[in-house]
Amino acid sequence: MQMGRIVVIVALTASLVAVASAAPARNNYGNRFVGTTWSGFNSPLFGTVFTQITPENAGKWGSVEPRKGKCYWGALNAMYRFAQRKHLLVKQHNMIWGEQQPPWVNVHNAAAAVRAWYAAYAKHYNGKFQFIDVVNEPLHHRPKYQKGLPGGNTKWGWVIWAYQLARKDFPHAKLLINDYNILGYPKETEKYIRLIKLLQARHLIDGIGCQAHGLEHIKSSVIRADLHKLGSLGLGIYISEYDLNFKSDRKQLQQMKTQFPIFWNDPLVRGVTFWDFKQGHTWLPYTYLIRRNGTPRPAFVWLENYLRVAGR
Repeated sequence: MQMGRIVVIVALTASLVAVASAAPARNNYGNRFVGTTWSGFNSPLFGTVFTQITPENAGKWGSVEPRKGKCYWGALNAMYRFAQRKHLLVKQHNMIWGEQQPPWVNVHNAAAAVRAWYAAYAKHYNGKFQFIDVVNEPLHHRPKYQKGLPGGNTKWGWVIWAYQLARKDFPHAKLLINDYNILGYPKETEKYIRLIKLLQARHLIDGIGCQAHGLEHIKSSVIRADLHKLGSLGLGIYISEYDLNFKSDRKQLQQMKTQFPIFWNDPLVRGVTFWDFKQGHTWLPYTYLIRRNGTPRPAFVWLENYLRVAGR
């Protein structure tokens, strides 16, 4: 009986050692990061492969304050506690986005409402996040209450005001802008650059966010050319919402091996944030890198190996 117990203990110890040795080690990316979104689940990949986190819906004004004066911080509080425990960088997403704003905000109360929203966020989290998407998708989705903001009667005056307020309320964070159809769409890239220059001239912006949905069939040469144009501004570039929507493991792997090194080898790219990674939590159906049962798709196996070398 005693011998049986010893065998069981030895076997259990060996299995625990095997599990521990299989867990990914924390990568050191220097002044860069690889991140993902917060969907409320834990994973050994947080704090190891992924060193940065951003809220998806939980950080948006429409989610936090759907009714005037009634703020729901629970999901964000959980994310910030998780980030602190895992030693993750935090990027807040986002402060103003025309597609998802509280329904009670209008042209008559907009300026006061935005000031109160910024102040409330600063009170709860100032100093706990390193980056912030101040205005999301300004080229494509302007808020319905734009004319109620200072500068709202001009094309970009409201954006400039939003960043002036952010610089005052979030003095410790890097202020970013974020939009889509930038990489792979040269005309959109040029529009983006003109807006960024307005903010840059006023010292209101610290980095350029480039959403990276829909790059499955964009030529590498076009991506490189647009990154080069953005890089001419001298600001850090953040690949903010990266995913590859392939049902085929082979095609996803092929494109990951082609595209990710373009970002990672660009000296001005400071971070790449995957728009979630687990099946059932991603925005699009086939962008996941980890299956529901916990097994990785080939693209993630390649990515983890690539980062293990690059992140040492």
